[in-house]
Parts: sequence; C-alpha cells; structure tokens
Amino acid sequence: MRRTAAGYLLAAPLTLLVAALLVLPIGTFLVYSFLTPGQYRVGLPLTLENYRLAFFDPTYAKLMLNSVRIGLVTAAVSTVMGYILAYYASFQAGKVKMAVLALTVISILGGYLVRIYAWRIVLGTEGVLNSALGALGLTSNPLQFLLFSRSAVVLALVNIYIPFTALTVFAALENVGRDVIEAARDLGAGPLRAFARVVLPLTGRAVFTGFLFVFLLTAADYVTPQLIGGTSGAMIGVVVYDQFVRLGNWALGAALSFYIVIVFAAVLATSWLALRAFGVLRRGA
Repeated sequence: MRRTAAGYLLAAPLTLLVAALLVLPIGTFLVYSFLTPGQYRVGLPLTLENYRLAFFDPTYAKLMLNSVRIGLVTAAVSTVMGYILAYYASFQAGKVKMAVLALTVISILGGYLVRIYAWRIVLGTEGVLNSALGALGLTSNPLQFLLFSRSAVVLALVNIYIPFTALTVFAALENVGRDVIEAARDLGAGPLRAFARVVLPLTGRAVFTGFLFVFLLTAADYVTPQLIGGTSGAMIGVVVYDQFVRLGNWALGAALSFYIVIVFAAVLATSWLALRAFGVLRRGA
C-alpha cells in the first residue's frame, strides 16, 4: 500500500501537467463545439449545428478530401525516400555513415518557413526552374502550374519531412541483427527476398511511426497551403485557422477540429490494416 501511494504521489505532478497541457485544451474545444457561436465568443444554447456544417457542408468535405490526399501522398513518398536514405546510411554508407546522418540532421535545422520560401523562389514564374527552362529554349512562357498547386505543396512538404522518416527508420535498421540477414541468405533468400521477409517486417513499426508522424503533420498543415498551395492546394487546416483567427467563429472551428480528428483516425486505422495485410507489420516479428 505504501509503495502504491508513493507511486501515485510521484506520478501526480506529471499527471497534472498532462491534464493541463492536453486534456484541458481538448475538453475546452469539445465544449466550444456544442455552443452557439458569436463574434469571437461562444454561448448558450447548446447546438449540433456546428457539427452539421462540419460533416455535411460540401466545401469542408472537399477540403478534407484534398487534405487527406495530400497527407497520404506526402507521407508515402517521405516514408519511401526516407527508408531508402536510412537503408543506405545503415547498410551501404560504411565510413561515411556519420557524415550522412550529420547532413540529415543539419537539413532539419534549415527552418520550416525558409524552405517554403525557397520553393517559392524555385517554382515561381520568374524562379530558378522557369528561368532555366527559358534559357534552354524549352519554354517560351513561364510555366504557371508549378507554383500554387497541389503538387507544389506535396513537393515542399516531402522536402521538409524526409529527414524525420529517415532518422526514425535508421534507428530501427541499426537494431536489425546482421546475423539474421546472413542466415536468411544462407537459407537461399536473395537480397530482395531477405529484405521483404526479414528487414522490412522488423522495421515495420518504424515505418508506420514515420508514416503516422508525417501524415498527421502534413494533412493538418495550414502554413504551406497558404504560401504555395493556391486553390487546388487548399487544405482543411486553413479553414480551421480562419475560423479561429479571422472570422472569430470559435464554435465551428472547434467542431471542424474534431471532424479532422475523426477522419484522420479512420485513415490511419485503414493504413495500419493495409500495412498488416501486406506483411509490413507482423505480430511477433
């Protein structure tokens, strides 16, 4: 009993901190989502109108679909490219392994907004890419579709998040026993079969963690779509930001936030089942 009481006392400060930083804001949002909106305020009576708008307004549905699409593509590309980079660093880099890791970490320090504006310079009508194409005589007029598009948002987000997936997978690859891979090779498995049956299942949780991390951050992003997204690259996070900051409709903004949580949870559950079906995640691997 004394040990149990001491354990509760030791855990109390952390529990209170989690409640203050996580449970309290989420609980406040939940209450707000059922209240009647005013201009930068909420009040009684309770209503379900905010959720009706969030779930059934075609504009929000279109933006949510676009957000999920961008998030899934970005997460998939970032995970695959990050896995390739991590695999090279772990198995092929040899003496330059630490240099590869150092460059990967340094790329994270480049700054979020700096990279977004760098892509604006590269993809703009008078940017580096259009200037190069014009100088080579490949285009007579600047290509307008490069910037302010869905592909521009995906490109910028992939550039930002590849290092995070690479480092996550690298940590898992370093724990894969080389003797296990050699045993698979001795039993007749080729390089691809050994990777698919041994390495990939053993790093499957890291793959899903990286995918989860990138999807949640990119699908709810509201900065990148505003700067380089345009109309085709608009996302649901921008609407939530506008409801809270520009329009002052806190109740609808809170309802849209829970709408995002529900949809994202469904997408991630589906992704987890798909990875299990393809053998990337295996129980007891």
